[in-house]
Amino acid sequence: MKADVKTLNIKPIIEKETGLKFFKNGRSHILEKCPFCGSGSGKNKSPALSIDQNKNIFNCFSCDKKGNTIEFIRYFKNLEKNEAIQYLIKNYSDTPIVEINKQESEQPDLSKRIFAIQKNNTKIADEYLKARGLDISKINGFYFFDSYKNSVCFIDSYSQLINYRSVEDNQKGFVKGSKIENAIYDKTFIPNLDKIYITEGVIDSLTLFQVGVSAVSVFTSKNEITSKEKFNKYFSSKNVILAFDNDEAGQKCTEYYQKFILNNYPVTSLKILSLPDNKDINDLLQSKALENYIFDYANYQTVKHDYKSEIIQDSKDQDKEHEEKGYFIEDSQYFKKRSIGKGKTIKERLSNYVMQIIFHIRDGSQDSRRLIKIQRNDGEISLIELKTSELLSLERFNSIIGSKLNKGCNFIGQHREHKNIVSFCYDDERTVLPLYTLGYNNEFELFAFSNLIINKNNEIVRPDELGILYDNDNVYYLPASSEINILNKIDLANIDFFYKEGNINFKTWSELLYKSYGIKGVIGICFLINSLFRDYIFNEIGFFPFLYLYGEPATGKTSFISFLINVFNNSQGDKGHSLNNSTGKGLGRTLAQYKNYIVYFKEYSQDVDNEILELLKTGYDGSGYTRANKTNDNTTNSVNIESSIVLDGNSLPTYEAAIFDRILLLEFDNPNFSKESETAFNVLKEEMKNGYGQIIREIIQHRAYFKEKFHDIYSQITKSIKYDKVERIDGVNLNELRDRTIKHIAFILAPLQIMQDKLSFPVIDKRVIQEIIKYSIEKEKTLYSLKPINIWWKAISSEAMKRNTQLTYGLHYIFDMEFLYIKFDEMYSSYTSYCKANNYKISDRLELKKLLTDLNYKPFMKGNRKDSSYAHNHSKIGSCLKFKIDTIENQKYIGDIELNLRDYETN
Repeated sequence: MKADVKTLNIKPIIEKETGLKFFKNGRSHILEKCPFCGSGSGKNKSPALSIDQNKNIFNCFSCDKKGNTIEFIRYFKNLEKNEAIQYLIKNYSDTPIVEINKQESEQPDLSKRIFAIQKNNTKIADEYLKARGLDISKINGFYFFDSYKNSVCFIDSYSQLINYRSVEDNQKGFVKGSKIENAIYDKTFIPNLDKIYITEGVIDSLTLFQVGVSAVSVFTSKNEITSKEKFNKYFSSKNVILAFDNDEAGQKCTEYYQKFILNNYPVTSLKILSLPDNKDINDLLQSKALENYIFDYANYQTVKHDYKSEIIQDSKDQDKEHEEKGYFIEDSQYFKKRSIGKGKTIKERLSNYVMQIIFHIRDGSQDSRRLIKIQRNDGEISLIELKTSELLSLERFNSIIGSKLNKGCNFIGQHREHKNIVSFCYDDERTVLPLYTLGYNNEFELFAFSNLIINKNNEIVRPDELGILYDNDNVYYLPASSEINILNKIDLANIDFFYKEGNINFKTWSELLYKSYGIKGVIGICFLINSLFRDYIFNEIGFFPFLYLYGEPATGKTSFISFLINVFNNSQGDKGHSLNNSTGKGLGRTLAQYKNYIVYFKEYSQDVDNEILELLKTGYDGSGYTRANKTNDNTTNSVNIESSIVLDGNSLPTYEAAIFDRILLLEFDNPNFSKESETAFNVLKEEMKNGYGQIIREIIQHRAYFKEKFHDIYSQITKSIKYDKVERIDGVNLNELRDRTIKHIAFILAPLQIMQDKLSFPVIDKRVIQEIIKYSIEKEKTLYSLKPINIWWKAISSEAMKRNTQLTYGLHYIFDMEFLYIKFDEMYSSYTSYCKANNYKISDRLELKKLLTDLNYKPFMKGNRKDSSYAHNHSKIGSCLKFKIDTIENQKYIGDIELNLRDYETN
């Protein structure tokens, strides 16, 4: 079956897996960009991954990834070889096969070679290893001898790859052609030990095993393992030591694995064993210096500490330390020496604990925090986070440390002695940069979740148990992932904003969303892309609209927002933040925790608190919402909104026109899914359990490109709508649309046009663009109807046509020629009843009358009374207001509003 899988046509498989296309260049087929190194985009503009269809293999000349169909799936899916084969069988059994040149494709049967080698006599190999100082009785079965190559043979942990070391003196090193990529030698791994060394040579691992040390080897410094799964069973919760040679190749290997381990494994600690120049571990064994060397802590460089179990050591020279610092440490307690005369001194205990400031969290405030280790005299250790003011105030400090451990801690010396100890602790602290706001961080060009960050190179960097992340030259602190905060039950509302990679990529997710929701799905996709770049977009255009989902229950709007927002986490989902049970202060605090994120507020209605409405209004244009503090000092607190907002409700947000004018409206009115949309919906729902996290990585890796293109494309779209001769849509001339509506259209269309070359959208054509414009036109029409004057005429028309109406022709209003006369004050109560019934905001009586009688309102006719600038005196109904009406095909209009008033008296 393996041979059959190798012959599957590699070209369509790569295209389907990556969503990218090949283009022909002479005889070569070149992919748009390499899915492994990105060649073809970013700084490296030249695509480097191509395929040889005669050999059915791929090769990237930039990152050196190459191989057959199986190898591509291994790399792309991070699978073992057998898993890749099964994946191909399951998913591509119907793919056409390719006739491959047998001479180029045939490989020796590795299993037969291994079987034969294992039967060989190992006497020559034994002698070679003895000469290297190894006790072969301890490593029986760890090696073999290949008589054909005259070499010691080592087999990796999967018994699939062979590596050789020549037994001839003039051929020290591995034989060329050895297959070591992604291979590990683990015969020397001891599972029950908490410490493990990783070496670049098998001989070094065998050497460490001799002295009871657990080790694994990557065979050679050139073997940069990329499969995360490879090391899981060796590294998880272990103290890991990198023990590579101290030459240029070894240093590069150390640098690679240091970053690889910190970013992918929850190791307890990570250290580097600094070997002498021109000597490896086996050289130390032969010179009988190995054990002393590896057990001397001075030979290790700590990359990641095991802060919980590393003991704060007692003073080695008490007199010297007391002279230098004014105190010393004994039995995990602070002491000082006090003179009692005649050259004699006595010890005085200052505390029942010692401490170490591990990290200074430099947040730029006047009262920054520090992570501190407290070690009690009975050996108990606790890690706490304190403000600087809490650390320096002896009373507050004693209060805190007295309650953090199982048994209390206390400093019984003087305040100045406590400050003196703190000042020396400052000398050993490390500075970390806090990530209090989750989402995008402009300063460091990273995207922070509660459980990891995606750095500026689009790499995942994971924190240790303290929430510390090591990313190249920067060290960050992620409070939401720190066990100090979790164990102490500190309220971390944003802890649910976590990265969960999932199984589906952007291409699959967007296709499923489009099949489930049609054009609404495309708008949702564009809104997500814009949300991830919100900071830049807002700086460019000065606003960021809300997305409003409108519809009755069971029409799909709740699932829609779940599918959209679960790219960020797996818990906000359909819960959201209820507007009816919240305050402006609470929602402001929620919004302040995130940047370039989507915050979901549900249950919008006319009962929403005015403070929340003000928060939303100002959030659109980013001016922020300023709220007075409940103090006597006239201070205020500003809430800056830096994330996008999704609102939902069971009715249109017509009560507040200012809110309605700031939204992108999606109406959900059809709960009946087609078979295709129902299938897509169910797949999305199932995959949501696994998370959609990788979709964010796919989008934000193109941030630089998006920033480069957005301004020009957004401007082109707005100018095209405003000034070009474009066709009418739904009977509307686009040139006549309001400026804000045009901007909202460009806001949605811009990411679609910018990212179509970078992401695989489900559909991009003229029809989609027209549908998006139609959505905006419908909203424009609705907004026009929300103007207070228009609501007045709709209310009067509706109330007058009721069977039991309170409005009477000839008493409250009358038509006379081309004019309508109304008694405004008598009709106002009917207007308020209509507004309450239809969820419209009720305008103040005087303000509404002022709008109706404004001379700029064209239908209004100045009155004939001398004692009033607007009132008219009609012979039948007396004092009233006069308006010009138009009659078109027997239908009366006032301005653009259709009037349905009876023009006769009823009995």
